[in-house]
Amino acid sequence: MERLFIVNCWSGKGRGLACKKIIEKWYKKSNIKPIIRLTAADGPNTAFNLGKRAAQEGFERIGIVGGDGTYHLVVSGMMASNVPLRQLPALGLIQAGTGNNFAKNVGTPKNPIEVLKVIENGCVTKVDFGKLILKNEEKYFLNVVSFGFDALITEVAKKFKGKYWFFSKKSHYLLAALGEIIKEMQFYQISVNGQESKEVLLVAVVNGPTYGAIFRITPDADLQDGLFDVCCIDRVEKMKVLADIIQVVEGTHVNLPEVAMSKVSFLTIASQEPLPCEIDGEVLPAEKEYKVEVIPKGLKILTPLIFIEAQSPLFVRTPEFKFA
Repeated sequence: MERLFIVNCWSGKGRGLACKKIIEKWYKKSNIKPIIRLTAADGPNTAFNLGKRAAQEGFERIGIVGGDGTYHLVVSGMMASNVPLRQLPALGLIQAGTGNNFAKNVGTPKNPIEVLKVIENGCVTKVDFGKLILKNEEKYFLNVVSFGFDALITEVAKKFKGKYWFFSKKSHYLLAALGEIIKEMQFYQISVNGQESKEVLLVAVVNGPTYGAIFRITPDADLQDGLFDVCCIDRVEKMKVLADIIQVVEGTHVNLPEVAMSKVSFLTIASQEPLPCEIDGEVLPAEKEYKVEVIPKGLKILTPLIFIEAQSPLFVRTPEFKFA
């Protein structure tokens, strides 16, 4: 069996390059030379194109070195390959990004060598992922698509990440949030699933419990239940937003009066004004309407044998979104 690795050498302040060297050294002990393809910013070797190529070439298992953005692009490329979903490769996720939310949420080991063992001998676990339907295209996401304030925070945080690279990711997000709160706060008049519109701060549609590296936005999320967890936060005063963000870090926000939590398999979000949107950390041009669909257990992830027992809790599920 040929071993293919798609590697983002630039992820995680050089962690991607370090992981590439670990892969080469580990396989050399077994006299195996894996196929390693490095991602590029454009051209035929983007993460998207390498994912598409891997699916078309019929690989059964591949390793991806990077973070949420790299995983997202590789899977998007696989979905664009026209290969049937059941025949797409199973993915081993080597954590080399700054957040690695999806890899953590599916129980992937943090140690790269442990992931290599999983790629060779681990089990295939099927988890949910999602499709975002835009006006002129469709996009796929693994962990989160969010709208409103959260999308603005992501955009501002990326600027902090580039300018103040020596800060932790927690600092990036909290500084970005504080900056937006100090400036004039933006709220959005939206309608969810055709219900009466209301003014909100953000709506986050999440596959796993965490996103943004530090936020336990949907602490009861289950990646195998065929449903997304949705967090909707109503309009609140500026300083209350800061307090709410702190609670989201701890996952203690779910019972706040301005917070509505629910589980859905399909969602339509409409706004009279262009609504900011981010998908797995990628900020998109704002549109007025979005549709989100879950693809139940459509993604194959290589995991340790303990995954199912450790990561499949039972939750009370409310499939209808309560927009109140």
